[in-house]
Amino acid sequence: MGCSTSRYRTPRRTPSLPWKVRVMLAALPVAYCLHGCIRRPVEFFHDLLMKTGATPSSDASEVRSADITVDASRGLWIRMFSPSAAAIADDDAPLPVFVYFHGGGFVLGSPSSRPYDAFCRRLCHEIRAVIVSVNYRHAPQHRFPTAYDDGVAALRYLDETPLPLPTDLVPVPAVDVSS
Repeated sequence: MGCSTSRYRTPRRTPSLPWKVRVMLAALPVAYCLHGCIRRPVEFFHDLLMKTGATPSSDASEVRSADITVDASRGLWIRMFSPSAAAIADDDAPLPVFVYFHGGGFVLGSPSSRPYDAFCRRLCHEIRAVIVSVNYRHAPQHRFPTAYDDGVAALRYLDETPLPLPTDLVPVPAVDVSS
């Protein structure tokens, strides 16, 4: 009389996912084609749903941002994140400047996309530095090496132009772009 354990087993239940995750997973076939390409209007719609606009702002972590046009004819702009003057008032050392090129494979995203904006704000707050996020032109509308050219143009702009920070963001003498 062998004892069978099969009748004592309970069926396994997979944990339920939060509704936001289920909606995002359901939207994947809409955003991505079978052959691997991405439908950018859907990604743009995602940014609109996340209520992320191109207007910079200040937040509770004492980080302020400003959009600066580098080359209007190419649509090239940067979003500059800096600690507020109150956050760095006790330190007289110049602030380092970090240039950030957002992810997306030179195809998706912008500095105003919610994940990249949040990351730059967090980075600025935690390391007390000026973060410059570059908005480059995307492929396939703009062929290789356009995104790289935009990055070089942004770096040249930062090198040749005095840092155009409003005085309420960071005192200009406290920023060192030369290094």
